[in-house]
Amino acid sequence: MNAATASFEAIAVRALRNAPAFAHRLKEWKELRYWKKKQAAEIDLTNGHYAWFYTRCFGLGLDDYRGHRLLDVGCGPRGSLEWATTAAETVGVDPLADRYRALQTRKQRMNYVNAYAENMPFEDGHFDDVFCFNALDHTADFRRALDEMRRVLKPGGRFLLITEVNHAPTLAEPNCILPIELEALLVRHYDVLSQQVVRVRDDHNVYESVRVGDAVSAATMPFGEAGIFAAHMIKRS
Repeated sequence: MNAATASFEAIAVRALRNAPAFAHRLKEWKELRYWKKKQAAEIDLTNGHYAWFYTRCFGLGLDDYRGHRLLDVGCGPRGSLEWATTAAETVGVDPLADRYRALQTRKQRMNYVNAYAENMPFEDGHFDDVFCFNALDHTADFRRALDEMRRVLKPGGRFLLITEVNHAPTLAEPNCILPIELEALLVRHYDVLSQQVVRVRDDHNVYESVRVGDAVSAATMPFGEAGIFAAHMIKRS
């Protein structure tokens, strides 16, 4: 990040606190610009890489989702749940969902819902599985977002989480999520089947950091050294 960009980010982060309505519009503009650049570079926003992270990464397979209702929070426009051919329902939530449709060059099976993670239009316990990959630190309030994801997940349902932690706030990623706090929030309501923190790769690729990153201890991780937190959890009844 160059000096001009860093200065802009610092101003934008202050705006998140002092003028949240304007800052959210600016944040969404930046997110949409990112995806427009991706679409222009790739032409067709590919999604074949997703399947591994929703399945083998956490020791799961397609049969584990057979007949299930799936929700991906902060889904982006690629079709993150297109791999879930055995599921009964596949839904992606994103505040930019309506605008993402203009970037999509092929028909997708999953349903997109325009909503914020902190306030989703679903009944309590509607979903069998909830995912939030590379999105929690992008929310306006990650604690409220976690509460809302837990609300819409049925008791005994599965929650898979991949999120960047321990980084300084930016316009697109305004939350500095400390891994120790995140662990404490999750164990209140979930049985944690697996959990790890890995270092972020030099190219800042979140998904590849999970795939091949070096594991680190959340308890000893220096503040400001960004990592990726990945966990597989079951909601307690």
